[in-house]
Amino acid sequence: MKRILRNRKTRKAMTLVELVVAMALTAIFAASCILLVLPVERIYTRSTDVSRAQLVADAVVDSLRTECANTYIKDRGDVIIGEFADDSLLAVNPAASGSVLVIHKNADYCETIFSNKPITNSLYEANFKAADVLIDNKITSLAIHNLFAFENNPDINSGYVHFGYYKSAYDSSNRIQPDEYYDFTNPFPYATYREYTVNLTFSDIAIKSNTYPAHVLCKVDVMKGNELVYSRNTVLCFAAPAH
Repeated sequence: MKRILRNRKTRKAMTLVELVVAMALTAIFAASCILLVLPVERIYTRSTDVSRAQLVADAVVDSLRTECANTYIKDRGDVIIGEFADDSLLAVNPAASGSVLVIHKNADYCETIFSNKPITNSLYEANFKAADVLIDNKITSLAIHNLFAFENNPDINSGYVHFGYYKSAYDSSNRIQPDEYYDFTNPFPYATYREYTVNLTFSDIAIKSNTYPAHVLCKVDVMKGNELVYSRNTVLCFAAPAH
């Protein structure tokens, strides 16, 4: 019995002060780990975002180069830069730089390249009625129908690259103008963009031998929300006129 009481007296319990000190040390260690991990996580996330955005920019540039190279440019007015005059995506106000590029494609048609405007449901309806064709006894439209086939939203978001095709007209200065709807298409599936959007800015049309456009500068900004993730500048060259 005496031995048992002696053993109880020799046992030492953890005091409140020791417990508080242990908890404080644990908290400091945990905070240090978080401070070390967070910068690494930010760097990894940022590098991943930039890599993905670079792939989007590369895809856009390759597509724009192909579109511009497959042209028939013969006069100074066959390429213009501008901004859409209204929501119709039809009239273009020429400018030294802007978000819309209009290029001559053949004797009857021109093309607009842009990413700053959504293709709305009303525009789809107008184009659909104008461009319906009958295939295997089924009504099918041109490429614009495919834009809406995979999009639940009635308006396709601004920030996707669109190619718009129109019948051509020329203004009083002999500059090409989109005159009548023909079709619209998106060169990439929506999965290409993921969480990104694209802003295109065109500038500085270079004139070859003072006769016809040779190339134009293009800036491709890849955005994630309102944040600029990646930017790339490129030169889009036009095909020389046939002789």
